[in-house]
Amino acid sequence: MKDLCRRLCLAALLLILLLPMPAVSARAQDCFAVETAESAMAGQEIRVAVFMEDGADLAGFRASIAYDAGKLAFQRVELAGWLPKADYYTDSSGSGIVRSVYAADLSGGKAVAGTGAVAVYLFKALPAPGKARITVTIDQAYDGAVHPVDGSFSSVHEVEISNIPPAGVRLLALEPSAGALQPPFSPECFSYELSVGSDVSTVEFQAQAAGGCTVKASRKKLSAAGKETNISITVLSADKKDKAVYQILVRRAANGPVGTASHNTGKGPHASSGIRTDGEEHSEKSGSLAPGTAVSGSQAGVQSPGGNRELFVEGNTMANYLLVGAVVLLAAALFFVGYAMLKKKKQP
Repeated sequence: MKDLCRRLCLAALLLILLLPMPAVSARAQDCFAVETAESAMAGQEIRVAVFMEDGADLAGFRASIAYDAGKLAFQRVELAGWLPKADYYTDSSGSGIVRSVYAADLSGGKAVAGTGAVAVYLFKALPAPGKARITVTIDQAYDGAVHPVDGSFSSVHEVEISNIPPAGVRLLALEPSAGALQPPFSPECFSYELSVGSDVSTVEFQAQAAGGCTVKASRKKLSAAGKETNISITVLSADKKDKAVYQILVRRAANGPVGTASHNTGKGPHASSGIRTDGEEHSEKSGSLAPGTAVSGSQAGVQSPGGNRELFVEGNTMANYLLVGAVVLLAAALFFVGYAMLKKKKQP
C-alpha cells in the first residue's frame, strides 16, 4: 500500500510538471494606444494614430473607428511600413464608422511584434464648428500563438473644429527648438510635420503673432520614443472672438535601430523608417488571406458577415485549455489523495 501511494504521488507530480500550461493572456487595454489632435480648423487634416504598446506580439485584431460624420470626412488609411498591406483590410463604406481587420500570415514565421504605429486613419475637418467625437475600439485580438487576448481596448477623443479666422489672426513666424518644420513655415499653412531624434523629449516653439494676438502651445512634452505627438499652436485675436490653430505633428525617432517593429516571416525582421502613405484606400484584401476564406494551421483569418468583418481562428483553442485544465485538476487530486493516504498510513 505504501509503495502504491508513493507511485501515485510521483505520477501525479510528473503529470503536472510535464503538461504544457496555457500562456497567461495579455490584456487588450495594455496592447494599444491612440494619439490624435485636440483641435483643428475646417479643411485641416486630422490624424488618428493607432499604436501597439510594450512589444505586443499580435496575430490579429479587429478595429472600429466611430466618428462624427457631420464634422469629419474619412480620407484614407496609412499603414506602418513593416505591416503588410495584404494583411490589413479596411472598410469605410458605412457613414460615421471605419472598420479594419488585421490578420497576420503566420505560414512562414511569427506575428508582428514591436512598439510603434500600426495604422493612421486620416480625416478632414468639415466647416462645422464644434466638438467632433472619435471613438476607437479594438477587440477580437489574438497573440502570436493565436491565443485570445483578454478584453478589448477603447479610447474616446474629442476634436474642437473651428472655421478659418480672418486674415489678421495669424502667426508671422514659428521656429521649433529641435528639427525643422515641413513644409517650411508660411502664415497661411496650418499643418506641419516635425521629425526629431529619440533623445529629444520636449519641443518648444518661438512664435511671433500679428499685432494684438496672443499665442499658446498645447504642450511641449513629447510622447515616448517611436511615437507621434500632435502639438497645437493657437493664435487668439485681441478681442478673443477669433482664433487660428496651427497643427504640428512631431515624429520622435525610436530608440536603437530604425524601425522597432517588424513582421517576422522566418527570414529576419524587415526594418521600417516610419509610416508609408498608401494613396489608395484599402478596399480589398489579397493573397492567402482573401475575404471569406479560412487559412491553414494556426493562422488567423477573416470572414465577412455583410460589412462587419470578424476575426476567427481555426480549431477550438478554448476546448484545449479546458482539457488541459481538467487533466491538471485530476493530477492534483491524485497527488493529494495519495499524500493523505500515505500520511494516514504513518500514523500509529
